Amino acid sequence: MAGPRWTLRSDMPEASYAANEPVLKAELIEGTSTWEGIVPEIAPNISVPVHHRQGEFDILTITDDEQIAEFSNMVTSPRVDAEIFPAAGHAIDRHRVAAAFQTQQLAFALACAALRVARSPDSGPSPSHG
Repeated sequence: MAGPRWTLRSDMPEASYAANEPVLKAELIEGTSTWEGIVPEIAPNISVPVHHRQGEFDILTITDDEQIAEFSNMVTSPRVDAEIFPAAGHAIDRHRVAAAFQTQQLAFALACAALRVARSPDSGPSPSHG
């Protein structure tokens, strides 16, 4: 949830304590230092829709617009929506902009579902109800 204090919700960090879990140091090191080498190996195998947001002030995984674009270009999914999310640090849900972030997530999921329905071979006209 790292980020400037002004970006955090008023109930943070206290409200997040229930979600705290111990993490192995090796996982933290791997997640923050080796992902740049791992992503090029796995990204081309990702074929599902991808919605990725990185907090502007995230200090755990530092990312910039160039890295976001590079990641987006590596993924083979026909639908990739990736960008830096403003006014948030790590764990965007814990910041004041959480509702906007979650709305984007839901909108992305709904758009993916709508495309799937529209491209379904049996998506003809609906029977009338009435």
